[in-house]
Parts: sequence; C-alpha cells; structure tokens
Amino acid sequence: MKQYAKFTIKDSDNNKTTEFSYVSKSYGEIELRRLTDKLNILIIHFENLDLVTENSDDEVDEFLDDPISIMLANYPVEINELSDLELNIKDGWPDEALFTMVTFRDGESINNNKISIKKDGNGAFDIIWNGSYSSWHTDRSDRFLELKIKANPQTEVVTPLCENQEVLIEIFEKKL
Repeated sequence: MKQYAKFTIKDSDNNKTTEFSYVSKSYGEIELRRLTDKLNILIIHFENLDLVTENSDDEVDEFLDDPISIMLANYPVEINELSDLELNIKDGWPDEALFTMVTFRDGESINNNKISIKKDGNGAFDIIWNGSYSSWHTDRSDRFLELKIKANPQTEVVTPLCENQEVLIEIFEKKL
C-alpha cells in the first residue's frame, strides 16, 4: 500500500482547489487500551508527516511546511482486541473529549470520519481514513483529508489528545 496523507481545500469563492500531500517516514501507531472490564479506547497516531507536494499558485501557507501529526484518541470502542474495524465518527470534537485532530496551526478537529482498519498479514494494520477538517467546530465540507498509512500495534501510545484515564472512565463508563 502506498502511504500518504492528502489534503484538499476547495475555495467556493473562486472555484480554486488546493491539494497538498504529506508522507510518513515510518509506520504509525495503533493501540487498544483497556481502561475497565467494560471500557476500551482506541488510539491511532501518525507523527511527524512531512510535506512532499503542493499544487497552489499562491504561496504555501506558512504552517503547511511544518511536520504534522494526525490522530484519533480517547475513542471508546466495544471490541476486546485489535482486528478489522470500520468507524464512522461524525464529530471529531464532541462535548466530552476531543477524538480526532490534525496538527495544523493549533490543531484542527477532523469531522465526518470514515476510518477503515484492516490487518495486513504482517502484524501491522492498513489505516484508510477520510474526513473533513476545520479550525472551527463546524461541519465544513470544503477541506478534506484522505489518508492511507500503515500502523503497528503498540502499548502506551501518547498523543496530544490523550486524556487522563480516570477522566475517560468517568465520561464514558456511565454510558455503557
């Protein structure tokens, strides 16, 4: 699987589309963390992706040159072991906890997430992730993420989104 993260911005004012791609220097990380007998959370982290292409006539946004990270964290799941999984997460930043983020500027939530996790036969997982992102807590549909990167199973994955485990238990266990 060719690994990349591609972002598309569609400007409706002038019908201009800007695309830029990032590449991973290594595999990402994925963890299913058991918090209680009933509560597991999923963490996926792709760190320090580097800009490789950009197709805009304008100057590149000053933030796009910096390495970025893409992550899902704090996400409660009803599975007991990592396996093939399909996730649809509408809000990357609901009221309880921030689940998904790309680290442009201060960090933008990713909404309308469709995440496919598949075992690759070599102990890693193929992650295919599509979504829309924004600096605001909105349902914008003009900024898109398309990601295909492998992730290795890990323990104790840390992302900027990781909450204190006791806080996550308090938030989510009452909903089980």
